[in-house]
Amino acid sequence: IGTNSFSNIEKLLFGAGDDVVTGGNGDDVIDGGLGNDTLKGGAGDDTLWGGAGDDTLDGGSGDDEIFGGIGNDTIKAGSGDDRIEGGDGDDVIDAGSGDDIVLGGAGNDVIDGGSGADRIEGGAGDDILTGGSGHDAFVFADVIDGGSGADRIEGGAGDDILTGGSGHDAFVFAPGFGRDTITDFRTTGSSADVLEFDTDVFADFEAAMDAAAQVGNDTVFTVDADTTLTLKGIQLARLAQDDFRFV
Repeated sequence: IGTNSFSNIEKLLFGAGDDVVTGGNGDDVIDGGLGNDTLKGGAGDDTLWGGAGDDTLDGGSGDDEIFGGIGNDTIKAGSGDDRIEGGDGDDVIDAGSGDDIVLGGAGNDVIDGGSGADRIEGGAGDDILTGGSGHDAFVFADVIDGGSGADRIEGGAGDDILTGGSGHDAFVFAPGFGRDTITDFRTTGSSADVLEFDTDVFADFEAAMDAAAQVGNDTVFTVDADTTLTLKGIQLARLAQDDFRFV
C-alpha cells in the first residue's frame, strides 16, 4: 500500500496496488489503476479515476469529474457542480452540494444527491436514490425519495417505489414502466403533484380514468398485467384533470 500526498500536480497514473493519494490544490487528474484505492482530489476542478477495485474517492471542493470504475466504490463529491459515474458494482455515492450529474451504472447503488438541482440515474440494478434539497431529476431506479424541492421522477422499467417528498413533483411514466407505487401523491395545495403519462400509455384524461379503480384506500391504474400504478392513500374521486399531463 502506498500513501502519497501531492500539490500543484497535473496528472498522476498508478498501476496495481492499493494506493492512497491526496491531490491538494489545483486541477488534478488522478488515475488509481487496479487495486482498492483511496483518492482525494482536494481543492480544484479534479478528475478522479478509481479503476478496477473497491475504491474510496473524494472530490473535495471544485467542479469535479469522478469515475468509480468496476468495483464496489464509495464516492463523495463534495461541493461544486460535479459529474459522478459509479460504474459497475454496488456503489455508495454522496453527491454533496452543487448541481450534480450522477450516473450509478450497473449494480445495486445507494445515491444521495445532497443539496442542489441534481440529475440522478440509477442504471441497472436495485438502486436507492435520494435527492435531498433542490429541484432534482431521477431516472431508472427502484426506490426513489425526492426529498424537498420540485422533483421530476421517472422510475423506468421495473417495479419502483416513488416518494416525491415536499415540493411540486412530476412523476413520469413511459410505456412499459412496470408495477410502480407512489407513496405520497398530493392533489391539493401549493405543492400538489402531477402525473405525466406518455400518450402511448394513456392518450388523455378520459383514457387514464377509464383505467383507474379504487382498491381499498388506494387508486390503481392498470395498463396491462405487468404495468400498473398505485397511488397510496388516494381516493379516485379526488383526482381531477389538473393532476395529469399527457405528452
